[in-house]
Amino acid sequence: MKVFWPIFYNVIVLPLIISSALFISLYQKKMRAGLLGRIKAINIIKKYITNNYSNGNVYWFHVSSLGEFYQLKPVIEGMKKVDNTLTNFVSFSSPAGYENAKSEALDLKFYLPIDFFWTASRLINIIKPKKIIFVAYDIWPNLLWTSKIHKIHTTIFALNFRKNSYQLKPVIKSFYKNMYETFDCIYTVSDNDIDTLNNIIDQKKNIITKRLGNPRYDTVFNSGEDFKIKVAEDINERPKRIIVGSTHFEDDKMVIPPLSRLMKMHPDLKIFHIPHEPNINTIKNISSNYYDLGHSPLILNKIDCSKIPRDQIILLKAVGYLSKLYWFAQMGFVGGGMSTGIHNVMEPAIAGIPILFGPKYDHAP
Repeated sequence: MKVFWPIFYNVIVLPLIISSALFISLYQKKMRAGLLGRIKAINIIKKYITNNYSNGNVYWFHVSSLGEFYQLKPVIEGMKKVDNTLTNFVSFSSPAGYENAKSEALDLKFYLPIDFFWTASRLINIIKPKKIIFVAYDIWPNLLWTSKIHKIHTTIFALNFRKNSYQLKPVIKSFYKNMYETFDCIYTVSDNDIDTLNNIIDQKKNIITKRLGNPRYDTVFNSGEDFKIKVAEDINERPKRIIVGSTHFEDDKMVIPPLSRLMKMHPDLKIFHIPHEPNINTIKNISSNYYDLGHSPLILNKIDCSKIPRDQIILLKAVGYLSKLYWFAQMGFVGGGMSTGIHNVMEPAIAGIPILFGPKYDHAP
């Protein structure tokens, strides 16, 4: 099986991923941006190393998107406090993460190039990382296997498993067993995740496994501390506003009609609606749904939380504002629970407001 999975992945799975990505990029701007970024990545890395890189003490992190970066953010910032001479590289799979990730502890960000064996090997030879660290789930097999060949220490943290995870299915379990047993260290979110992991890997393997929780809590809590000083009033003293955040199409379809009825019953109620993917088509679809029910939403590209307009419905065509906006509301609806799975509820929880969400939440401890 050790030889089978690399062959299967490179001959069948990877070509399917690449061909699908190329096809989708023909009509999806986001996918095109990601592919172009992958092509440019090696030159971006070379340029940075030529101009800045000197001591060889580089840590290479990989995240899927912005949510995983928020899990990483307190880690790289904590590392810089311990040793400000080290270098943090962060690679991304998604434009949403690459374009919006910000931290003074982030030295270089780039798109992860296509996961060929030779590309992974070339990247390792150029970067010469002290460690390669994956966040949560976005594991690219060739990068992981090649790291082992180059004797690079590999870690994954914030790993968690959904209830009845597909990774426990017989054939898929064999693939993930191969991958997880390649790591030197695996840090999970909960004790249940440790139990699931031990059901996949051979416990006799010399792999360090620990439950370390979800570091995104630190990001949210630290952000919340800033707002506790500025917005200290009782929730009942806040504006009568519902934040509808991180929604998918299925969430929008479900929540907009009852929100409309509530606004007609309570004219002073205000809605702030921020979809998970605030692209032109999504905003247009949400806006049309409100218009059909007799409402005229205001569409904004950015917002100053201290000067929120008085319009009854505001659609925000941007990311990165939710954690602040929850402090200016009395209730929050967190999307994803009607489709692929609920998004993070920590931000509204820290803000102390009641939280509503759909039924698909088993993956979220």
